[in-house]
Amino acid sequence: SSEKLYETLKPGYHLQSRIDLIKKLNNIGYLIMTGFLIGLPEQTEEDIISAINLTGSLNAEMFSFGPFIPHKDTPLSDCSSPDLELVLNTIARTRILYPEAKVLVTTAVETINKKDGAKLGLMSGGNSLMISLTPEKYRNLYDIYPDRISLGQNVESRIKEILDLLSSIGRAPTDLGL
Repeated sequence: SSEKLYETLKPGYHLQSRIDLIKKLNNIGYLIMTGFLIGLPEQTEEDIISAINLTGSLNAEMFSFGPFIPHKDTPLSDCSSPDLELVLNTIARTRILYPEAKVLVTTAVETINKKDGAKLGLMSGGNSLMISLTPEKYRNLYDIYPDRISLGQNVESRIKEILDLLSSIGRAPTDLGL
């Protein structure tokens, strides 16, 4: 939602053009699933709240807020990931502001806290989980951020792990995407 931050990170592009495109796609019937990265360099708390509200104003079917995880092969490689607390607070704020929204807990949340990231994200207000179902032989080709959760884990065991997690917190899956 911050023009300055957007245009710093995407030189030559304009935030309003992106917003206009999302609105056009919504108007012609596309489901809108959008959001932002949490913890980008120079991002403020006000930017995060503004981005939550922008996402809501775009008639998003799903809100996706993943923590920024620097990649060694990018200009932001020397930056750090946000504290998990900031990510969980963003999810919680979204739940309070948009109680009916589908709020995604991304694989990046699990990557910054492999032990409890998914559970904490769900308990903070998330109600959807991103699960990587990329066939094992192709996973290394999707190198969006380092040390991604579930690398080396087969799809069946990952699904079982998620189902066990949901059961442990009293939730039931409604769509396995299969």
